[in-house]
Amino acid sequence: MAWLIIAFIVLPVAGVLLLLPYPSFRTALGNCKRADGTKSRARNKRERKHAADFAAHILLVPVIVVAVVGTSLIVIHEFIAPIPFILDVMGAYEVGSEGWEDAIEHEEIGDVGDWYEERMGRLGVEADTARYLKETLAHNWMTVLALFVAGCGVFYVALSKIYVGASAAYQRGVRARAEEYRLHDGDDLTDFERALSELIN
Repeated sequence: MAWLIIAFIVLPVAGVLLLLPYPSFRTALGNCKRADGTKSRARNKRERKHAADFAAHILLVPVIVVAVVGTSLIVIHEFIAPIPFILDVMGAYEVGSEGWEDAIEHEEIGDVGDWYEERMGRLGVEADTARYLKETLAHNWMTVLALFVAGCGVFYVALSKIYVGASAAYQRGVRARAEEYRLHDGDDLTDFERALSELIN
C-alpha cells in the first residue's frame, strides 16, 4: 500500500519537474535586466508575478493527483479490500483459465468470498448487503477495473491539458515581454545616440 501511494506522489512530481520550461526561465531572468546589463526593479517584479502565477498552476496538478488518487486508494484499501490482497487476486487471474475461481476459493489465496463477507461484517455492513457487494464484484470486477483505469486516464489527460496550457501561456508571455523590452531598450538607445549626435554636431 505504501509503495503505491509513494509512486502516485513521486510520478506526478517527477513529470512536472521534467517538463518545466527551463529555457523560458532563463529568458525570464534575462528580462529582469536592461540592454546595458543594469537590473530593472519593475521588470523583476513583473517577471516574479508571472512566475508565481505559473507556479500556482503547476503545483496544483500534483496536489490534485495526490489528493484524488491517494484518497481513492485509501478508500479502496480500508472499505473494499486491502490493495495487496486485490493484487494477489488479480495476479492469480489468467485469461481463459478455468482454474482461477478455484485459486481464489480453495487454493493459496483462500476463500475470497467468505473472507470478503467477514471483512464487510467487521466494518458494520449488513450480511445481505455484503453478500450483494461480493456477488456484484465477483461478476463485474473486470468492468469495474476497466472503468477505474479509464477514469484515471481521463483524469490524467485533463490535468495534463491544464499543465500544458499553463506552460504554453507562460512561455508565450515570456517571449512577448522579452520582445517588448528589446524594442523599448532599442528605442532608448536610439534616442541616446540621437542626443549624443546632436551634442557633437
